[in-house]
Amino acid sequence: MRKAKWVWQRSDWPNFQYEEVDFTETCGEFTAVASRLAGRIEALAELPRQEITVDLMVSEAIKTMEIEGERLDRESVVNSIAALMGFLPGKGLAWDKKAEGVARLMTDVRQHWNQPLTHNLLFAWQQAV
Repeated sequence: MRKAKWVWQRSDWPNFQYEEVDFTETCGEFTAVASRLAGRIEALAELPRQEITVDLMVSEAIKTMEIEGERLDRESVVNSIAALMGFLPGKGLAWDKKAEGVARLMTDVRQHWNQPLTHNLLFAWQQAV
């Protein structure tokens, strides 16, 4: 898969154009890789599957916040995501409000990925971080 620039890094931002065939090809490549990964994760026993799910979400959360110039304590994000997903019964959210916010965002995105993307939903996600 080729490395693409962020859309805001393009010289024609925000008035860029794209070739549908390139976009479709990239989406197809992503879908193939994501499907293989999902199949491998589903084949695991419950505990390793939970750990991998949390680890993937934590990595995405930390990268998302780095884009915003924020550095988060990984363990705080792990604890918050695991607690919100019900993987750590009796364990509370992180003391770090930023870690808690991004954990809420990641778990909400995971739970509502198939809902229409509305202004209210985007606002709620932005407010979380």
